Amino acid sequence: PQPPPSASARAVQVTVNSLNVRSSIWGTILGQIPNGRRLVQIGEQDGWVKVWYEGRAAWIYKGYTQRVTSGTADQVTTDVLNVRTGPGTSNSIVGQARNGQQYVRSSSSGDWRQIHFGRNLRWFHGGYTKAVPIR
Repeated sequence: PQPPPSASARAVQVTVNSLNVRSSIWGTILGQIPNGRRLVQIGEQDGWVKVWYEGRAAWIYKGYTQRVTSGTADQVTTDVLNVRTGPGTSNSIVGQARNGQQYVRSSSSGDWRQIHFGRNLRWFHGGYTKAVPIR
């Protein structure tokens, strides 16, 4: 299900060397996120934070994160948006973001946005997103 459009975003930053990402609270491990990576928070329950992780909702343990109170997230405004290794269509597609999902912006290059996409910094075209302040 898509989250409602948001005037602002909440985000967390990983504060340990490597943090497990799970399919649900105590669920299957989907991968790990390195220290310093930032993710948009879409929910919270029982000491866990629900985040967008590589195109899907996932869970991380809140005790190993800190709240981010500034910056920008990009909210996808098209059905499906390709996520790439670099800023340009000649770069490989490594995933997809879906309408309504938000990702913390790291930097920009022209119309391209570098985002925290799970364990890596990746890129998507900003023409299919809207900027949302992190508060």
